[in-house]
Amino acid sequence: MPLDKPSRSRRRRRLVSRLPMALLSVALLGPGAWAEPIEMSFGVASATVQRGIAIGVGGIDAHAAAHYAHPNGWRASLGATALHSRPSQRPQWDAQWFGRLGYAHRLDEDWSGQLAFARYAYSGSALLRRYAHDEVGATLAYRDLLYLSIAGLRRSHGGNGSVAYDLVVRQTLPFALSASAGLGHLNSDGDVGYAYNYGHLGLGAQWGITQAQLSYIATSAAAKRRYGAAAANRWTASLDWRF
Repeated sequence: MPLDKPSRSRRRRRLVSRLPMALLSVALLGPGAWAEPIEMSFGVASATVQRGIAIGVGGIDAHAAAHYAHPNGWRASLGATALHSRPSQRPQWDAQWFGRLGYAHRLDEDWSGQLAFARYAYSGSALLRRYAHDEVGATLAYRDLLYLSIAGLRRSHGGNGSVAYDLVVRQTLPFALSASAGLGHLNSDGDVGYAYNYGHLGLGAQWGITQAQLSYIATSAAAKRRYGAAAANRWTASLDWRF
């Protein structure tokens, strides 16, 4: 039986939405890609947080990713996170899929810039699918100390577009430690516009392939009104291994 027009339309939209991830897979796994070093990372975290908002409902999340860097400046990453998505006595595991393709360029001895496209997708509950989005961003970095970023975001399932601004400062400390601090602002346009601020203070450590991070994340009252408990101020901890 032939498909009706709505069914064809849904399939076409689904195919188009998967195209960027498919192209990224080709970039990572295509012929000749393995000639350059690929870094693998695995880890666990007490929460998965994006721009001050916790994704999921708590519990220990596990994540893994592959990162590819070509000497000419192209960068690509593919990753997945297993997290909880149902606040009940029988929590449901869900998955966050992440893909990123970017180009980095050194401007001089101190400054560098990067342009990137990223996609976040969720294959499970409707609770998490509302966070699925694409973003295009630019970052200007001074050495490994200061990062200025701007990103345009678009929800994958409709809704308003948003613009996010971030400032992050990092400082190397003795005994393989490092400190970081960040401030951000997200502004959403459209019929139901909103804006909120977020920030963090962090302390990290690295011993060989092992990295640990402890952070305190805070958001403004506007974020808490819109996202509720997901925007609560919180401590987070993570442990990662990179190969």
